[in-house]
Amino acid sequence: RASSFNTDAIVVASIDAAHRQVSIVALPRDTVNIPLANGLLYTGKVNSLYASYGIEGLRGALEATYGIDIDYYVLLDMSDFGRLITALGGVEINVPTRMIDGKIGLDLQAGLQRLDANDPLRYVRTRVDTDYGRAGRQQQMVVALVRQMIDPEEPIDLLEFAASLRSLETDLPLDKLPTLLEIGRRSADAHVVSQTLRPPRFALFEGIENGPRGWVMIPNLAEMRAYVQAVMGGE
Repeated sequence: RASSFNTDAIVVASIDAAHRQVSIVALPRDTVNIPLANGLLYTGKVNSLYASYGIEGLRGALEATYGIDIDYYVLLDMSDFGRLITALGGVEINVPTRMIDGKIGLDLQAGLQRLDANDPLRYVRTRVDTDYGRAGRQQQMVVALVRQMIDPEEPIDLLEFAASLRSLETDLPLDKLPTLLEIGRRSADAHVVSQTLRPPRFALFEGIENGPRGWVMIPNLAEMRAYVQAVMGGE
């Protein structure tokens, strides 16, 4: 299914069989020249790929880019992200440094704190520390939310709540949610490896091109595949 919106946050996560390591990788939104599952090359920015090819096209492109299989996907818009935060009663985040972004009303002190209302959304949207800083904070937020959702003392009924999300699109077997939650709980103390696939290691070029694409990142596919397969396992 194609849509008109861009997917600015593209994150792949994996838990190893021993529940000892959680690996997370994020692909920058300005990445171009991404291989598709059919062998062709997508020359636009990766955040627009979903609008043209739908979720299966995006999943196939990520599989071809990383050389891994992606078992399940979850697609959620920012409005429902905010509803999730509200349902959980906020989220605990260690803010690394004071962050101020007057354009979106963000003013956070450094340190461990519980963010609620609109602050979590502002925290993952601001680009005061560049797109790469934002990608890192998005990964941090994913980890914090998952750890909170798998807490056995968390009062939220996840299955009921998931059914209420208007934008939620997933092929996760929701009837097996208790099993998935148990896997998450066994991984609660796992070491988290988080990486944004950014320059210099993962790019052949980053900058403004002469042409319509503007600011782009041309990926070093060999480095990306080597890294992702090292932390997640490959084909």
